[in-house]
Amino acid sequence: MTDTETGAAPSTRPGRAKRGEGELLREEIVEAAIDLLASTGTAERITIRNIAEQVGVTSPSIYLHFASKNDVIFAACERLWQDFGQVLAEARAGLNDPLERMQACGTAYLHFALDRPALYRVLFMSQPVDQPEDFDVQALLDNVGFLQLFDDVRELHDSGRLRVGDPLDVSLLLWSSVHGVASLILDHPKIPWPEPNRTLNLLFEALAGGLVTHSVPPEGERGPLRSSG
Repeated sequence: MTDTETGAAPSTRPGRAKRGEGELLREEIVEAAIDLLASTGTAERITIRNIAEQVGVTSPSIYLHFASKNDVIFAACERLWQDFGQVLAEARAGLNDPLERMQACGTAYLHFALDRPALYRVLFMSQPVDQPEDFDVQALLDNVGFLQLFDDVRELHDSGRLRVGDPLDVSLLLWSSVHGVASLILDHPKIPWPEPNRTLNLLFEALAGGLVTHSVPPEGERGPLRSSG
């Protein structure tokens, strides 16, 4: 596959990394993969040869740092997912009500997925067999704000506003609901979906109506609490 096909610009880097530049080269490989994901919109059109050409090295040089293309792609996605954590932190900043924080983060989550479809597909829609052996699912959960979501739901539970369900179960339900919206929009773009913000508003209105109450039940009538660990 040529650079024209991937949308990558030719590199002028010398053909080999100098001795002692191993870590620097690894960083350049990850950055090249990020650029290719952005330009192609999919990991499937990226090859080790594309990445090597983007960096300006030979293909064997890539294998000195990564066992496979999947390892390179996941390293790139894990780097970008740290940015996602910052996006969610900014979305919830200054909001005191846990329900408002959850809705703001859900909306930011959806926009991030739609803005970076290749990244989202690799991390959340890939087959487990494609994931590197050292892929850290817990680190991924931390970066996508799942622990913050769980804390928000637990705050609703502790205040008596959570109508039904265990906080962990409800957190997983909320996450899977937003993921379902994101994945369906990405995979079926010809369906006349509502505007993303409206979609999330409708989703949270429906979920909040069934899960959250404005009245606080007596202590003994609140649902069970289960740890996320």
